[in-house]
Amino acid sequence: MNDKRRGGGMTAAELMEKLSKDKEYQARAADREKQRLAKEAASREEQRQLAADLARVGVPVHSAWELVNTADPYPAAIPVLLNHLRRPYSERTKEGIARALAVPEAKDGWNILLEEFEKNPDTHPNGYKWAVGVALGVVARETGRHEEALRLLRDKRHGENRSALLEAIAFSNDKSVRPLIAEFADDPELGEQVRWQLSHPGRRRR
Repeated sequence: MNDKRRGGGMTAAELMEKLSKDKEYQARAADREKQRLAKEAASREEQRQLAADLARVGVPVHSAWELVNTADPYPAAIPVLLNHLRRPYSERTKEGIARALAVPEAKDGWNILLEEFEKNPDTHPNGYKWAVGVALGVVARETGRHEEALRLLRDKRHGENRSALLEAIAFSNDKSVRPLIAEFADDPELGEQVRWQLSHPGRRRR
């Protein structure tokens, strides 16, 4: 069977054979693999250091991600997590730490979380900065920091990551604060979520 593409193009086997003889391509591939292995090794070392410090305060886990998925409180871990959040770790490790800090017990960590959120230029959601925003939202709701949450929501430099802070207003224990989210109904990045919340008061989007 002729496995060449229509029009006389190379087969996959021929392409692979050609690339195997391309020294420049092989050098780039080797460099990418070297970087990948280095990142994996660094991540393992980050997790090892964090796990060792958590074990010392009676929280035996292998990574912060294990805390994200537990229903058990871990107040003793909060100071350790805040300390490690400021270290020059990989984004994936820091994201796990930030998500683990999205609990009421992290209320004393506002300043550290705020610093991490504001110094990170990322404007796209669902990464490290967004995870820090979620933690900030929880802390703001628990400590009544509505004005600070509103300030961050109004700062469009933070892009869609601001959405993580909306629940600090929408689910505040102070019912007089909740209507304030209407201010953002026409915001191009927050509007859809705000309009949904206004039409479904007291409910969280899945």
